Amino acid sequence: MAPKQRLDWKFHLLIAVDPSTDLLAFANKWVKDHNFHGTPKFGNFVVEGQPAGCQIATCKRHIGCKKKVQFTRRSRAVFGALPLPPRDGETFVLIETVGVCDGPLNLKAIKKKNCRDLAEYNHSPGKQGELFDHKRIGSTERPSDRAMERRRWYMKSKREGTDGRRYDGAFLETLRNFCDNPPPGVIVLTELVALTETVVEIPFFCREVAEHATALHTDADQILWTLDATYNTNIQRLALLMVGSSGSVLPPGKSSVPHMRVAPIVYVLALRENTPSYDCLVKAAALTYAVCNRSIYDESRHLRVSDIWVDGHLGALTALEELLPLATIHQCLQHIKNNVKAESSRKCPRKKTRRIKDQKMIGEFLERIMMMADLPTDEEFHLMAENLIARCHGDWDEESMAAYFEGCTFKMVGDLWSASWR
Repeated sequence: MAPKQRLDWKFHLLIAVDPSTDLLAFANKWVKDHNFHGTPKFGNFVVEGQPAGCQIATCKRHIGCKKKVQFTRRSRAVFGALPLPPRDGETFVLIETVGVCDGPLNLKAIKKKNCRDLAEYNHSPGKQGELFDHKRIGSTERPSDRAMERRRWYMKSKREGTDGRRYDGAFLETLRNFCDNPPPGVIVLTELVALTETVVEIPFFCREVAEHATALHTDADQILWTLDATYNTNIQRLALLMVGSSGSVLPPGKSSVPHMRVAPIVYVLALRENTPSYDCLVKAAALTYAVCNRSIYDESRHLRVSDIWVDGHLGALTALEELLPLATIHQCLQHIKNNVKAESSRKCPRKKTRRIKDQKMIGEFLERIMMMADLPTDEEFHLMAENLIARCHGDWDEESMAAYFEGCTFKMVGDLWSASWR
């Protein structure tokens, strides 16, 4: 990609640094020290006809703010005579700005940055207010106690190198109390409970809701399930997995488009989304049917689950293929779109560079995927998928995205491209 031409940058500051100074680390420290609400990113521009690397941060302190700050490494020769004694190998960092920092405060971005910066201080919630006062953070710019606590857990996991997935005796005792004394109406499947410092699997269900959900399948020829997980129910970032009974209903007075409904059958509180946790979830679902006096097995002792909707997590797919080999697995189209957007900004594991080269291509990719989801025949789908991959290899020059589509978004069935989200 050709380097971008420079904007109308204005001189701000010139700082002498050691030649071994990392430019990104320097930019990060300056941004943090000067309360500039942005994260430096690498950019290209032209200096005297030659491409040069720099770090550019865009301010997010105000909504719609256009101010940017740029950090560039320069040698003494670029500036000519300076009123400073020369030193061997001395280099400088030139700091330039462009735009005006103005507009209404972006409180969401400010709170997020303050939370990120301050959570490293292992203060108790009682001393948190003193820390905010010391840092001169106003009441409107303070993150919530819950956000700070979640960030502290994350920082602790980084320090201990455990990815936040190791818990002390006090927290485990809380989980054991839940298993031994669940709330009224909640049943914990103790046969499947696993609880140690590094393994957490607690399946449970609400009796009233589960009996309603499983009753729908008493005499049904087809049983439809939906599997999903979230990490947003607790500050420790434990995964809450759910399997629900799926079905469509026609709204009263409307006979056009049916509405999908999901009734939760059972939950599993687990360390993370992986094959063992989804394996526990499927076994817990089968056990829940038995507790509710419902039959879910056919004459061959296979689960009578015909279709399953999942978000496409590899752990879920692996567990389902092993435990429910006869079920048809469908991936959620919305998750497929989210995955394409998320993966485009990540590094390709082979080339170690950002997957997508032209950010504007994301819209083209998503539009084609939405169109392909409704194609009636396998041949039409194959042609569209083959054309998308070929153009990524060809005139679009998006080799890394082509590899992602081939490995994650589509799958080859026989001689044709297909997908489980159709």
